[in-house]
Amino acid sequence: MIEVVTIPVKDILLDPRFQPRSCGDRPYHETEVQKMRAAGVEAGHPNGWSPEKYDLARLWRDDETGLLYVIEGFHRVALARECGLVDLPVFLITECDADEAVKIAEESNLKTNPLDPVGEARVYRKARESGASWESIARRFDRRPTSYYQQRASLAYLSPGAQDDVRRGLIPVGYAEAIGNVVRDGASPGLEKTLVEMAVTTKTRIEAFRRLADSLLRKQKGFKTTEEDGLLFDAAEITDLGASAARDALVETTLLTGLKDGWTAITSAAETQIRRLRKAKLTVPPQLGTLISEIDQFRATTEHELAQLLGEETSSGAVSVGTGVVHCRPFLRWVGGKDLLAGVLAGLVRERLAPRKMYLEPFLGSGAVFLALAPEQAILADSIEPLIETWKAIQKVPEKVSGALDRLVLQGATEERFKAVRDSSPRKTYDVAARFIYLNWTAFNGLYRVNREGKFNVSWGRTSSPKFPTLGELTAASKALEGADLVRWDYRQTLKTAVPGDCVYIDPPKAAEDGPLDLSTLVGEVLRLTGEGVGVVVSATVDSPLREMLLPRGFDEVLLADTRGKGAPRQVALVSRRSNDETR
Repeated sequence: MIEVVTIPVKDILLDPRFQPRSCGDRPYHETEVQKMRAAGVEAGHPNGWSPEKYDLARLWRDDETGLLYVIEGFHRVALARECGLVDLPVFLITECDADEAVKIAEESNLKTNPLDPVGEARVYRKARESGASWESIARRFDRRPTSYYQQRASLAYLSPGAQDDVRRGLIPVGYAEAIGNVVRDGASPGLEKTLVEMAVTTKTRIEAFRRLADSLLRKQKGFKTTEEDGLLFDAAEITDLGASAARDALVETTLLTGLKDGWTAITSAAETQIRRLRKAKLTVPPQLGTLISEIDQFRATTEHELAQLLGEETSSGAVSVGTGVVHCRPFLRWVGGKDLLAGVLAGLVRERLAPRKMYLEPFLGSGAVFLALAPEQAILADSIEPLIETWKAIQKVPEKVSGALDRLVLQGATEERFKAVRDSSPRKTYDVAARFIYLNWTAFNGLYRVNREGKFNVSWGRTSSPKFPTLGELTAASKALEGADLVRWDYRQTLKTAVPGDCVYIDPPKAAEDGPLDLSTLVGEVLRLTGEGVGVVVSATVDSPLREMLLPRGFDEVLLADTRGKGAPRQVALVSRRSNDETR
C-alpha cells in the first residue's frame, strides 16, 4: 500500500542498501546535495529548499522494527536535512519485505533518473548473481535487448580505479565494457591496466578493440614460458614488453579496421548505384559488378589479416564470425543458409581437409561454406534439379546468366511481374538459371517449394529492393567453381564417393524430396566416414537430435556466434576429431 504522509526528517534513515548511487559509506554524493542547495538559493529560497523543484521521496516502513527507510530520493532527503526542514511530505510504502523494498529502490532509481554506467552495472550484476536470467532482468527494467544488460553489467567487474575513470568520462563506456568482459573472464590486473591505458587514447572502432581485448586474454591464458607471437605474459601480470607489443597490435588493428571500413564503404556505394540504375530501368555497367567482386576480395583479405593478427582460432570453444577469407558472397538466399557463419565453418573444414583431397557438400543450397572455402576440388550435390542446373550455368557461362538476369530485373519486381516469371518455362540453361535466381530473390523468404506437378508455387515476397547478384559476384562464383563437380545426387550417393583425407560438410535440411530426413541413416553414414578417415563437419542447433547422437561418438562441439535472432536455438558445429586431437 502507498500513501502520502508527513514524516519528521529526523526519523528518516538513509541506508546504502537501497541506493545504487551510494558513494563509499555515504548513500549520497555531498557535491550533488550542495549543487541542489545552490540552485534553490538562486531560485529565491534563502534556506536552499525549493519544494516546487522536487517530487516526493519514497519511504519504506519496516513492519518488524517500525523504522523508515528512503528507497527513492536520497539526495532530496539529504538536502532537506541540510536546509533544516523539520517535516517532509513523502510517499510511504508499507506491506512489503526488505527484499521487495530493495527491488523497488533499484527499479525506481534506474527508471526515474538513470544511474551512471557503473551504478547501472552493479545493479545488473547483483540481479544476475541473485539468480535472475538476462531475459527477466530486461523485463524487470526497461525492456532493452538482453545484450545491453550483459554488456553494461561487465563494468561492475572492473577494478575500483577503472570504474572511477568510467564515471569521470576518461574511458568511453563501450571500451570499458570490452575491458570488463575480459576481466570477468580472468584477465590479470596487469592486462586490465594495459587495456585501460590503450582505451584512453585509442580511436579504433569499439568492435575492433573488443576483438583485441579478447585476443590478449586468450594469449594470457595460453601463456607458457616462451615468447609467443610477440606478446609476453606473466601468470598474473603483463610484462613491459607484452604491453608494448599490445599497443603495437592496437595500432595495426586500427589500421586494418580502417581499411576494411573503407572497402565496405566503396562496396556500399557501388551497390547503391546498381539499385538506382535498376530502378531507373537502365543497363548496369558490368564494370560495377566486377568492382564489387574485387573490393570484396580486398575486404576479405583485410579481415583475414586482422583475424591472423588477433590470433582468432576456430579449433575449439566459442568462435566468432569473420575468421575465414570469403572469396565471394552467395548469389542465392536459402532457408537455413550459413552466410554469416561461413568463414568459421570453412575454417573447421580446412583443418580436416588433407592437401590435394576432395571437399564434399551433399546439401548444397546457397553454397555459402563452399564459396568461403573455395577448395581446389569439390563434389557439390543437391537433390533439387533446377538448383544444380543454376550452379552449372554459373560455372560455365556467368556472363550470360548475368545478362539474362538483368533483362528480367529491368522489367521490375512487382507481384505481376513475379507471377509472369514464375509461370514462364525458359529452355536455355542461362535463362533457366536467371529465372531461378530472380524467383529466389523475389519469392517469400527465398523459399523453394514445388507442387505435385513439379512447378514452383511460392508466393511473391513483397520485397521492395531485392539484392540480385551482380556480374562480378557471379564471375567470382564461377572462378571458385573451376575445380568442382556439380551433380544431382542423393546425399548417400555423394557420401559414398568420399575417401580418407577428404572432408564433408553437412548442413542437413529438415526434409528430403521423399519426406522427412532419416537422421539415423544420416548418422550411420557419418560414422562410417569418420571410421574410414574422412573429416566431417555437421551444422546443427543445441536442441537438435544430431547433437545427442554424435557427441558421444567421436565428435566435438563448437559453439557458433548467435546469428538467428532472439529465441532461436544456438547454432553449433559438430566436428570429427582430427588425428592429432587428444583422445578423451
